[in-house]
Parts: sequence; structure tokens; C-alpha cells
Amino acid sequence: MAGQDFATVRRRVLELHAVGEYATALEVARDAAAAFPGEAARTTYWMACLHSLLGDVTRALEALEEGSRRGLWWAPEQLEADPDLESLRSDGRFRAIVDAGRLARASAAALPPRNPIVRDPASGKPRAALVVLHARGQRAEDVIEPWAAAEDALLVAPHSTQPFDPRDGCWDDAQRGEADVRRAIDTVQAGAELADLPLVVGGFSQGGGLAVFLAARRRLSGVVGCIAMAPTASWARELVGPDASSFVGLRFALLMGTLDPRLNECRQLADELSAGGAEVRLDVIGALGHDYPADFARRLSANLGWILDEPRSRA
Repeated sequence: MAGQDFATVRRRVLELHAVGEYATALEVARDAAAAFPGEAARTTYWMACLHSLLGDVTRALEALEEGSRRGLWWAPEQLEADPDLESLRSDGRFRAIVDAGRLARASAAALPPRNPIVRDPASGKPRAALVVLHARGQRAEDVIEPWAAAEDALLVAPHSTQPFDPRDGCWDDAQRGEADVRRAIDTVQAGAELADLPLVVGGFSQGGGLAVFLAARRRLSGVVGCIAMAPTASWARELVGPDASSFVGLRFALLMGTLDPRLNECRQLADELSAGGAEVRLDVIGALGHDYPADFARRLSANLGWILDEPRSRA
């Protein structure tokens, strides 16, 4: 595992899980727990799921209980809905873990918001501000690196105030998520002259779904477009709503793998945005699941350039 980053290890665990290689995935998860102690909430959860799938309910519960004793916790709805943990749900110890997670999350949600991560463009003066939103069960630090390829944009990664586990967040409450994004933009604008910069909002997975909503409904001042990688398209469609206002003047780049189960929903989202007058690029990437493609840097730069190019239709 030496030399690998956590994203690579995570991808390996998920690939093994997807093909039913649970024992091998468990070995990788154990190695990851030792190599990445800061990711204990995730690696402990993986091990509990994999023990459960291997039929070892006792070890699955012991993994979660031992994590709880170390101050770890997990979103109650995740614990209660994940099919990997189905064999644990009749055990009273599992209910205690769920209840502990609910209390810990309430305490974490009361903490004051954090300032966003901001990265200046490598090319000097930015052409745009690019606000990027992480996936559900991730954090701003996870999304800033892959999106740093937007070399001519000022990159802003807000922190969610909705905790998912001790380190990660989510955007489940879209209204609260919008407030977090607005707060992040206001924080950056207070320290720099951004009034004349066009705004592009982007994100991965759930963050991509929220980004589509914020752009489509023009919830952010100066927004001109959106880049969404593997967005939760059904949620985005629900947020935007059927009685959509005109999307004329907006550009949407939607990127989705052929192996992503949300592909058909993303096609519908693209059609609805186009019907509302938006310019839409749907980039379907072969042999890709719910993940970033290897050439995401190139695709990001190309789509950002397209969004910022003139002329465009006006609302």
C-alpha cells in the first residue's frame, strides 16, 4: 500500500466489493486502516460491512463497537439503509450504535462553520471563480485536488455544516447546503475583488447534484454555468422541479460513466435543462463507474473553457 493515496485504496475496495471479492476487500480495508489512521471512520465502516457480507455478524458488530469506543460514529440513515449491514439490524447492539451516531451528529452539527478552502489559479489572474462541492460522505479536501486542474480559475471548496461522520459531510438538506455555499462565497469576496468574475459551480456525486440546482435556479449571483461529475441526477431534477424557469444563458457540462447506475437519470436531466433553454454538454465516458475518469483534468479544462467562451444566448 506504500505510495498509494487513500482515493486509490478506496477505489480498490469498492471494485472488489462490486464483484463479490469480500475477503480480498477486507484485507485491503485492514491494510488501509493501518496506513491511514485519519480515515478510521471509513475503514472501520468498510470492515463492518465486509464482515457482515462474509456472514460474520459478531466481528461486524465488534468493529462498529470498537470504533464507537474510539469516538467514531456514522450517519444513522446510512447504517439503517445499507444492505451490507442487513444481518446486524436485529441485534440490540446495532441499535445502540445507531442511537450513538444520532447523538454525535447532533453535537457535530452545532459546531461553528469553517472557512472554505481557497486555491489561487496557477496561471495568475483568474478568468472565473469555480465553486466545487464534495460528494456525500466526503469533505472539501477530497474535492479540491481533482478540480485543481482548472488552472485559470479561483477555486473555492465550501465545507458542509451537515456532518456525515466525524470527518466528512453531506448536502442532504439542500437549503442548508445553499446557505453553506453562499457563506463560503461571501467569505472569499470579503478578502478579494471577485465582483467582476463569472461564477461556475461544480461538484461530484451529491455535490454535483446540488451544483446543478444552484446553477439552474440561479441561486448564486453571477453564475454562468455548471460542471457536474457523476451528479445525483434524480435529486437534482427533484430540486430544480418540473416547473423550471428559463435556463437561457446558462451552460451545463454533465459527465457520467457508462457503468454509473445514474446514467439514464442524467440523460433525462440533460434533456430537461436543454428544454428549458440551457446549452448542455452530456459527456458519457466509456467503462467508467461512479468515479472520476483518468483524464478528468483535460475534460475539466475543456468544459470550463466552453462555459466561459462567448457568445452565448442571453436570458
